[in-house]
Amino acid sequence: MDTLFQGCNIRACHAFRVCRNADVERNEEEAEDLLEMMSDEVRTRRFASFVRLEVQDTMPEHVKDRLMKSLELRSFDVTSVPHAAPLGFGVLDSIDVSFEMDDALVFDHWSPRTHPRLVGIDVPSSSASEAEEMSKRNIFDEIKKGDILVHHPYHSFATSTQAFFEAAARDKDVLSIKSTLYRTSSNSPIISSLIKACDNGKNVAVLVELKARFDEERNLGFAERLETAGCNVAYGVKGVKTHCKATLVVRREGEKLVKYVHLGTGNYNPSTAGIYTDYGMFTCKEEYGEDAVNLFKFLMGHHFQKEFNRLLVAPQSLQSSMVDLIENEITAAKKGYKASITAKMNGLDDPEICKAFYRASQAGVSVNLIVRGICRIRPGVPGISENIRVISIIGRFLEHHRCFRFENALQTGKADPKIYMGSADLMRRNLLHRVEVVTLVEDERIRCEIQDMLDACLVDGVLAWELGADGRYHRTPEARAIAAKHSSQDPGKGKLMPIAATKGLHASLMVDVLKKRSKSKTKQSVAGIAAKNLKYAARMPKQAMVKSAEDMAQPEKLEKAESAFPVSSSSSSSSDKRPSMHEIIDANARPIEGEKVINDTSEDSMDDVAFDMEV
Repeated sequence: MDTLFQGCNIRACHAFRVCRNADVERNEEEAEDLLEMMSDEVRTRRFASFVRLEVQDTMPEHVKDRLMKSLELRSFDVTSVPHAAPLGFGVLDSIDVSFEMDDALVFDHWSPRTHPRLVGIDVPSSSASEAEEMSKRNIFDEIKKGDILVHHPYHSFATSTQAFFEAAARDKDVLSIKSTLYRTSSNSPIISSLIKACDNGKNVAVLVELKARFDEERNLGFAERLETAGCNVAYGVKGVKTHCKATLVVRREGEKLVKYVHLGTGNYNPSTAGIYTDYGMFTCKEEYGEDAVNLFKFLMGHHFQKEFNRLLVAPQSLQSSMVDLIENEITAAKKGYKASITAKMNGLDDPEICKAFYRASQAGVSVNLIVRGICRIRPGVPGISENIRVISIIGRFLEHHRCFRFENALQTGKADPKIYMGSADLMRRNLLHRVEVVTLVEDERIRCEIQDMLDACLVDGVLAWELGADGRYHRTPEARAIAAKHSSQDPGKGKLMPIAATKGLHASLMVDVLKKRSKSKTKQSVAGIAAKNLKYAARMPKQAMVKSAEDMAQPEKLEKAESAFPVSSSSSSSSDKRPSMHEIIDANARPIEGEKVINDTSEDSMDDVAFDMEV
């Protein structure tokens, strides 16, 4: 302090901190240029009015009064903190201190794994020849085999979503890319891929949400970079924020144009993808592609569409569609059919949705709500919400995905669950003041995977907190007993439930990903053997086939061919008994005379084969 105030008599020193108002009034209807308006808002925010004063509890009253007068604050705007100084978490992170935590307090290391179906996928190169591209495994070809669901941070963002953007940017057959950006990292590889795509002559359209709270300045920079590169940049729909996570890639395949769509619950941000739990679904089904085209027409200002094939879109119809789905469960329960709702989200406060949940409980519908943050529902109130259960899961990862399951037994009397996933919480701001997308999940394997995750949440005996009728969260034996009563629901199999009950949701999902990855490696090992001996294995059955008239005229040729496949004397004919894998490998090690050896059959390579077989 003597260095800062030289020659002054310092009587005392007290720390304080102020907060400014981040809500700056804007009139989008009158703004001629939204980009310029948001740039002005970011500059204005630094001089916004003060709304809060935080002081040390040792600060004298006369000093506090002087600060309040200077900052134009009242007494209820002032908070005294009972510690040495009021510090923000950002300040704490900047302190170079080694805390030397006990190992028992630190999470085990976890690194995301590549999704089994995306292992070995190659990124197309704009400079590669057509023959080279044909020989590579392509992410688009993998998506055509069936929808893919990636689960971050258990699955790698870099080898899934990021790889999708990179492939689209480099693939010669990709014609256009359309995407939404709400929040992303400072050095975003997604931005780099979009700029690269534009450089490669593709039509790139990006909706950058400039009104993302506290990310306005960063998004302004991204928008200017994209515009400079030649991308078509839009800044959102007037009056609402664009919060949905969607990407559309149009690719020429022969004489057809195929639409590849990515729909997610989380931002295109590689940093948060490592700590937030989110789903991302890849599909090329026509219904989803058509919906994505109409969605981007709406976002880019070309037209307004209320109804979609597979998507529920806010603010057009998401709230009313959710209420209708809840009402269907109420009607089913009144008819005596099985009725249940399971919903997972970050927050729940929409009055219409809450009223519908209360009506569902009173009709006998089983309602399970997994709400990490604010929840307006009070469960367990007799006569009102005794059929509603609310839990919150807090652990090493931030629970961020939004999933909804409805029993859907009204039409047939038998359960035919509808499962949705998307970007929207059931909060008023999401349903009425944001562009959100929630998609119906049709693929049976993906439905099972989401259901297994929801079941694991409801039996979690480690990370889950149970909301009681008193409005407080509990982790008591009684709460654990409620979790233990939950049984798996169709179409899931409850395979994550045993581990989730004893180790927690996150541990169960990590174990599941490792198991699937191990199975994938085993399949790859077998596939490697097949690829290594493909030409010989394909040749052997042909030599064991019935001889043609031409072969019968050349007995010496037949003798050479048959010598490659020793047949047991107990066999009645070569077609009665198929050779074993070891016989094929041994036969491949002895090439036919006069024929060129294609495979490497050295001692080292055969050892590798034997190792793969053992695995």
